[in-house]
Amino acid sequence: MKLKVSQSSKIAGRGIAVFFEIEPDPQLQWCQHSVMIERPDGVSFKAIGTVEFARKVPPGEVQALCFSDLDESDMPAGSYITILGAIDGKQTNNA
Repeated sequence: MKLKVSQSSKIAGRGIAVFFEIEPDPQLQWCQHSVMIERPDGVSFKAIGTVEFARKVPPGEVQALCFSDLDESDMPAGSYITILGAIDGKQTNNA
């Protein structure tokens, strides 16, 4: 599954939340995921993101990926995230 980033927002003490242009369908499994990030400038790298619901105005609660070790500059709008797979045994409290 490949998702286009519409926005990333800093969360104090927690890293960033990343929002998508189109909601993932089907929704992502509630756990940590290994992902490949491709920025508009051509830089690509792997990271681990945790699926959470986040409040976005508008439209309200949406599914987002949270990255504790990244900054907004690491994932600008227009970046693509490819979901490589769920990481076993790393279920979140949202499961």
